[in-house]
Amino acid sequence: MRLLDPSKYPGRECMRHVCENSYCAEELISVFVPGRPPPGTFTDCTNCGANLREDVGCRRLSEATEGFLVPLEALEAPLKPCKGRFQSVRVVFRGESLLLEVPAPTPGELCRDLHLGGRYRVVGQLVKVSEGSSCRLTLEAASVRPIPLSIYAQPLVCTISPVIETLYHDRRFSPWSFALSLAYVFASGLSPAGTYFRLKLGMLLSLVACGAIRHSRLQPLLAVGPDVGSLVRLLSHGAGLASPLLGGAARAELEAGSLLLARGGVCLLGDLSKYRREALHTLQKGLEVGFVSVVCPASLSGTGRPESVSMPLLCQPWAVYDCKPTGGTDLNSSLVSDSASLVGTQTNALPRTLTEAFGVVYYTESADDCDDLACDLATCQLLMAAGGGRVDQQLVPDKDLMAFLAAACELSLDLEPDAERLVRRYFVASRRVRTSNVPDVPVAAVSTISGLAHAFAQLSLRDCVTVDDVTMAILLYEESLAACFGYSPLDVSHTPHIREADLDANLGRQNDERMRDFQRRLEEFISEWALL
Repeated sequence: MRLLDPSKYPGRECMRHVCENSYCAEELISVFVPGRPPPGTFTDCTNCGANLREDVGCRRLSEATEGFLVPLEALEAPLKPCKGRFQSVRVVFRGESLLLEVPAPTPGELCRDLHLGGRYRVVGQLVKVSEGSSCRLTLEAASVRPIPLSIYAQPLVCTISPVIETLYHDRRFSPWSFALSLAYVFASGLSPAGTYFRLKLGMLLSLVACGAIRHSRLQPLLAVGPDVGSLVRLLSHGAGLASPLLGGAARAELEAGSLLLARGGVCLLGDLSKYRREALHTLQKGLEVGFVSVVCPASLSGTGRPESVSMPLLCQPWAVYDCKPTGGTDLNSSLVSDSASLVGTQTNALPRTLTEAFGVVYYTESADDCDDLACDLATCQLLMAAGGGRVDQQLVPDKDLMAFLAAACELSLDLEPDAERLVRRYFVASRRVRTSNVPDVPVAAVSTISGLAHAFAQLSLRDCVTVDDVTMAILLYEESLAACFGYSPLDVSHTPHIREADLDANLGRQNDERMRDFQRRLEEFISEWALL
C-alpha cells in the first residue's frame, strides 16, 4: 500500500486517575494497547462512586502519526483497465508498536521513516472510533515493513532472455553498439524501428535509472514534437515497463501529489504546453532542487491549519511538449528566441528554464526528416488503428526487456577518475566557449551528463562508468543543445531518427569510427578552452 498525508500529533500512552475523595485511596491506570482505541478518561470511582481526576504529572505521551493507505492498484487504475473501486483506509502509526527496522525507531524518528508515496506492508487491527453521532474505522498498525524501490515489483527470478543475450554477445566488439541496438529495437510494435531513435534511447536510460533513484541520478524526460499523440503513446508504452506507473492527470491524484505517489517509478505528466504557469514553475523547482512541496489539509495537519510538507522527488518525470507552429508571431518577441528554436522552426514558447530543469530535451523533428520516415509512421498508425491500438510484431518482447532492465538496475557502478575528469573539463570548456549570443551551459550540466553516463553504463552491463560512456552522454547533451539553440561548438547535428539503410553508420563499426572521431574533436575542444 502507498502512504498518503501522514500527520504527526501527540498521543497519550498511559494516564493515572485518582479519586477526589480523600478517604478513598482508589487509583486507576489507563494504558494504550495496540489494536484498541487510545485510553479515555475515567469519570467515576469504582470503589466509592466519587469523581476521578487525572494526575497530570503522571501522564506519559507518545508521538503518533496518522495517514491514509491506498492499494497499489488504485494508482494505476486510470492508466490500466480495472474493475471496481478502491477505498483508502486511515492508519495510526505509533513508534512503540512499529517494526520499521531493528532496533525500532524512537517516536521522534517515526515521521522520518514514513514518506508520502512510500510503499509499505502493514499488519494491524481495525478499530471502531466514535466521533459524535458517527463512527469510522481506523487501522492500528502493529507492524510496518517498507517495500524496497525497484523497477520490478516482484523479486527477479528469471535470467536475461536468449534474444538479448545473443544481441549482447554479437555487439561486444563496440562499447556503444549494444545499448544503441536496444534502443533501435525498443517498442518496434508501436513505431517502426529507427523512428524516435534518440527518444527511445533516452527512455531506456531513464528506466534503467529507476533502480536507485537519487537526485544526482534523476533522469527526467521531455519529448518535444508536433505529433503529440504518437509521443504520448510511445511514452505510455515505455513507462509501462516501470513499477509503479502513474499518470499526472489521473483521478487518483490525491493530496500527496502524483510526483510523490509515483515514488520509485515513472510519472507521466502529459502535455506541458497545456499546463498553467504556476504548475510549470512548481515542476521546474522540484526538478532543480530535488524536493516537492505539497500542502497538507487542515483536517490532517494536526494544528488546524494547512501546512506545507517537503518530500524528496524519487521518480522519473516524463512529459511531452507540443511544438506546432504558432503562426505569424515574431520569433524574437517570444520566449522561443532564448529557449527552444527547433532547428530554426518557429514553435510554441518552451521556456528556457524548463529545458534546463529537464537537462536533456529530445526533439523528435529535424529539418532533414525524409518522407519515407513519415510514411512509415503513418503506416504504423493505420495498422494500430486497424489492430486495436497495437502492432503484434515486436523484435524484443516487453517481458524480456523488463527482466533485462531489472537486472541492469541492480548494477552499482563507480565513475572512473578519467571519466569524471572528462565531465568537468567539458563543462569548463563549454562555459568558456559560449558567447553572449548563445545561452550558457547550466550548472546542472555536470550532474546531467554524469547521470546519463551512469545509466548508459548500466544499460551496457559494464562494471564501471568509463570514458566511452561519458563520451556518449556528452554527445546526447550536445545534440540536445544543437536542436534547442541551433549551434554546437563540437559540430554535432541533431538526428532524432535513423534509416534502415544507415544501420552500420549508426549502430555498427562506422558508428564506432564516428564516435572515435568525436572523441578526438572533444579532446581538441577541451585542450583549447579548458586548462585543467
